[in-house]
Amino acid sequence: MYVYLWYVVLLVTLVITIMLVVYMMRLSALGVVRTAFMTNAECITDTDWKTVFASIGTATDLGSVKTWMTVFLILFLLCFVVGVCVLYYVTTEIAKCP
Repeated sequence: MYVYLWYVVLLVTLVITIMLVVYMMRLSALGVVRTAFMTNAECITDTDWKTVFASIGTATDLGSVKTWMTVFLILFLLCFVVGVCVLYYVTTEIAKCP
């Protein structure tokens, strides 16, 4: 009975890992758009509007979000791999029982 719970936990871990990967890919695409926005903002000659675009650029920096996403992705991948290894070990030991 507890093995089914283990399967559910592994499935949830796998789903969260896939969601993290998808979110990181979207975050990378957003970084490209942000870089293009900041490049185009340099063409503005009015100093007031230039400061507005610069403040928007600094406010939308998602470097720390990407760092934490990487940390959580590594954590969930390690949990998934360890979980699969434990499941394999336990099921092989159960199979050896008479």
